[in-house]
Amino acid sequence: MAAGSDGRWVPGIGDPTPVAWVVVGIYVLAIAAALRNLVAARRSGQPTGFWTTLAVLLALLGVNKQLDMQTWLIETGRDVALSHGWYERRRAVQWIFVAALLAAMLVSIVRVRERLADLWHQYRVVVVGVGLLLAFVWLRAANFQHVDDLVGFEIGGGRPTKALEPLALLLIAWACDRWHGNFGRQRRQEP
Repeated sequence: MAAGSDGRWVPGIGDPTPVAWVVVGIYVLAIAAALRNLVAARRSGQPTGFWTTLAVLLALLGVNKQLDMQTWLIETGRDVALSHGWYERRRAVQWIFVAALLAAMLVSIVRVRERLADLWHQYRVVVVGVGLLLAFVWLRAANFQHVDDLVGFEIGGGRPTKALEPLALLLIAWACDRWHGNFGRQRRQEP
């Protein structure tokens, strides 16, 4: 988190470590792959909503990777809880937030599956990657809200969820590249 002189969140680079910048680079790679597919789909008159949504989602998460907006959200929530006198009962609100986030993510994935219907086979690996990325986001939210006492675990002194974000992004980028290759072959085979 970028911290001001009072220790509170301020806009800025929150994690300037080499590992964080590598993950940001993988976000850029995945965004570029989604945008390439968006352009290819648009040129051929195919639906573009999936690729647009994917590129926007990845861009938002990539920017958040360095801005740590979740820290600002937590601070704002703490301030609201303190000013309205329910800080002592914050754990219940945190559980509700984490449960609502999980429900929203699951509903989103189900809706994507329904909307893709006949095209599901073309996008399923990308959606699996997005599902893994959303699982990472949820686990991070649970960690920030101290729910990780139930869902978190350590292996060799570290949390394996740290690898989930770059692995999910690499899967998304790979699946986008695979879609682009398959799409190009299909276009060449058309009369």
